[in-house]
Amino acid sequence: MLAVEGLNAWWGHAQALFDVHLQVGEGELVVLQGLNGAGKST
Repeated sequence: MLAVEGLNAWWGHAQALFDVHLQVGEGELVVLQGLNGAGKST
């Protein structure tokens, strides 16, 4: 299992993520989709 709790991220002075909680169970598939250059791999 992968679990993330209370994740916050900033891009310069702008807050990109605020208090993100995510839980992925064994055998589940998750897709992160976005435009080129949107920062998916960051």
